[in-house]
Amino acid sequence: METWLEQEDRLLCEHLLFEREGRAHTHDVWEHCFVHEGAGTIRIGDQSIELHSGQWCSIPPREAHWMIPMATPFSLTLTYSDEPQQFERFVERSPSGALRSVGSKRDGIPHGFWQFFDPNHLHFLSGFLYEGQPVGRWRSVREHSDEPSELTASQAALLLETFPSSQREETP
Repeated sequence: METWLEQEDRLLCEHLLFEREGRAHTHDVWEHCFVHEGAGTIRIGDQSIELHSGQWCSIPPREAHWMIPMATPFSLTLTYSDEPQQFERFVERSPSGALRSVGSKRDGIPHGFWQFFDPNHLHFLSGFLYEGQPVGRWRSVREHSDEPSELTASQAALLLETFPSSQREETP
């Protein structure tokens, strides 16, 4: 477990990696789970929800739940809120049709896992945005590179400034 964002001693965003079944627990707030890698089942009371990489699930407050990996690593980013959240998928293309960014938004603000491409598709950047701000670990891949680079959220924020994208203009 890795805490990615806290505010006034309140957990807002964390990253978890499950290699085996978790334990039943509850929260007093909504929990929103995004699957980065792998696949698994989230048990919410008597209900089972199967999730794969790139999918979301929201868990209501005070509902007993736990995670069961089916394909490891079962890597999740969890965000917490007082209200249920609606996430919309977002795809941005340049005027020529080239892909610029793919991600999700909540209330019109980038929120969730995002992938960004430079105009020439020579550089790719991926990571998690919480209310428009990079959090956690990010991955950077350049053309002709054997290995991706791991970046901090602050490094990702600086690098994102070099990626032309209208979605950042919508972020307050």
